[in-house]
Amino acid sequence: MIDGSDGELRILDRDRRLIADFGHQPKGLSDRPLMPLSAVRAAPEDHPPALGTGWITYASWLNTTGTPISQFTSIWVVPPAPSTHNGQLLYLFNGMQNADHIYQPVLQWGRSPAGGGDFWSVATWYVGPPGGDVFHTAEAVRVEPGRPLIGVMTLEDQSAAGFSYTGGFFGVADSGYQVQNIPELTWLIETLEAYSVVQCSDYPPVSRTTFSGIDIKQGTSRPNVVWTANDAVVDCGQHTVIHNNAANGGSVDLWYRAAPRVDDIVLWNNGKAYLCNGSTYARYDVAADRMDPGYPLPIAGNWPGLIQRFTERLDAIVMWTNGKAYIFKGNQ
Repeated sequence: MIDGSDGELRILDRDRRLIADFGHQPKGLSDRPLMPLSAVRAAPEDHPPALGTGWITYASWLNTTGTPISQFTSIWVVPPAPSTHNGQLLYLFNGMQNADHIYQPVLQWGRSPAGGGDFWSVATWYVGPPGGDVFHTAEAVRVEPGRPLIGVMTLEDQSAAGFSYTGGFFGVADSGYQVQNIPELTWLIETLEAYSVVQCSDYPPVSRTTFSGIDIKQGTSRPNVVWTANDAVVDCGQHTVIHNNAANGGSVDLWYRAAPRVDDIVLWNNGKAYLCNGSTYARYDVAADRMDPGYPLPIAGNWPGLIQRFTERLDAIVMWTNGKAYIFKGNQ
């Protein structure tokens, strides 16, 4: 575990015997949260990225209530492997921080100081400002795509010496890390961080990762939370969408690329939904919860009888009760 008593960091064993002493830790550059405003990490010189580096997109909330956060939980699913491998390092995490350090259960793709490789793995980190030391679990634990993850940080104790937390992934052995007697962690985040990304296909081949079941506790109560979306890098269309600000059951989407445009959606009487996008359309099987194979297709030639004007950029489609569908574009 990490002990931060008197502003000095030490690694202690379970019996509180000293393993390593890292001395006095440098303070953050201001009273702002440590990351991403107070620290800048350069990409490796031998592999400069073609695309953005650092905190790409994230949601943030600052606890100004005066009551410490006693637990912060988020659930997300390990995405598929990226389509291309260019030595990229991707991080997805929920975290808590102050001006000096960030505490975070992290899902990573690629190799980091915690280990890993061209696969997904998890570890818990405690990271300081530039020039400070970096701590993490002994070795990142490999996890497979499709596995649900529950990242949890819990306040275990509060005293004059500081705040003590445990954190890690629920149900994943050897993924946790303890810190004690540190300054209060007040700034909560849900983050996509990336390094050495050279093309958009270096991100997972899905549109987004959803952090759901967000649970923020203050003892037996919960605060009023309003997440803020921060889109620092948008070279592939990355962005954050806040779905639900609830402190119990909140939801945030971190998008790897731009959301697809949908001009309109109509539910047909055959159990299918039709989604129109520009001059193409897709057919969605509602019961199976997936797009039918072979789509999207051009509207022209697949919807017999439509004149050319009505084969792109439609404004609305309505399925009426008389067996007719009404299609609107402009004033027609």
